[in-house]
Amino acid sequence: MQPTDPAIIAKVKAEREAVTKVYVVCLVQAAKKLDDRKSDPATIAQAMLSACAVEFNRQVVVYRTHGATLEQMDAILRKDALGQAIEIVLKNRQGAFH
Repeated sequence: MQPTDPAIIAKVKAEREAVTKVYVVCLVQAAKKLDDRKSDPATIAQAMLSACAVEFNRQVVVYRTHGATLEQMDAILRKDALGQAIEIVLKNRQGAFH
């Protein structure tokens, strides 16, 4: 059963936004540090995901809903993680992150 109290919903939303921001910032910083601008973006993205594993795992915990296990939530979030990391590599190469 999901919470219906607006205060609880707002708190959960704020916490999710905060951990997502920390994770994305980690990925952007990792891209800047790890990308040699020659290697395959997927290779760099994999290294970024490894570098940001702690932040990813925090997201798994915060995003977990009452009906999902940590393993299920991990699988849900991990499904899009590589694509998101590759996108960050490509944006970094275009100079989108200063």
